[in-house]
Amino acid sequence: MEPIQVLVIDPEQTTRDQVRAALELDGRIELHLSSSAEGAKEVLIRKSRWALIVLNVWLPGQDAFSFVQEWKQHDPKTQFILLSQDASKSELVKALRLGVADYFEKPLAIADLKHSVETVVHRFKSVAPVISLPRSGATAQVIPAHQTELTDSLVPVAQHLRLVSSDASPEVVASSGDFDAPESQSYTHLKKKWIESFEVDYLSQLLNQHAGNVSAAAREARLDRSNFLRLLRKYGLKAEVFRSSAKMAA
Repeated sequence: MEPIQVLVIDPEQTTRDQVRAALELDGRIELHLSSSAEGAKEVLIRKSRWALIVLNVWLPGQDAFSFVQEWKQHDPKTQFILLSQDASKSELVKALRLGVADYFEKPLAIADLKHSVETVVHRFKSVAPVISLPRSGATAQVIPAHQTELTDSLVPVAQHLRLVSSDASPEVVASSGDFDAPESQSYTHLKKKWIESFEVDYLSQLLNQHAGNVSAAAREARLDRSNFLRLLRKYGLKAEVFRSSAKMAA
């Protein structure tokens, strides 16, 4: 069987060594390393198909986001995992828009990275995932990112994302929630935290605008009143607090 081609692009030797130590013993993978975008392009032309490119958000010569956009025009099937020194909301929005498979903050959680690479490789091969190394504290179940269900409660979030430009500032996207996330470095976990932060801010703004009127706020959100109330309970938001605040302001 022909080996799976994986390229790692990172200016830090330590990071390249970590990823190599984590992946090179996998007999299915042929691993290639580069320290810059320019060097990576020289490596990429040597092979016709690449399953996965793991790259730092900031690279000498070119940032990762423009690199991903450029390569996807050449081969849209190639998957990407981004590495970042300090995850931010604006970076996460860009990653969402580009369809990046996963996103990790440094220092890397190697077991989680190996798990993510295996999921991505199976996605590239178009076969069902197998049980593998679980993420820290999680069960050994692989759920590819492209199979994540978009629930009714997240429809406003998805609509909001479509309106955000690739260079949007964090303040444009959401006004609360910081991405320190020391307990988890995975893109999936960071995205979940961002969505929760956005929902709290979005629901609070609606209730404030409508003086705690749940029905009016639900209509503007285009959600059933029962679903809107469920979200309020989920985040501990009480409509009567907003009604009281509106009366006091009046």
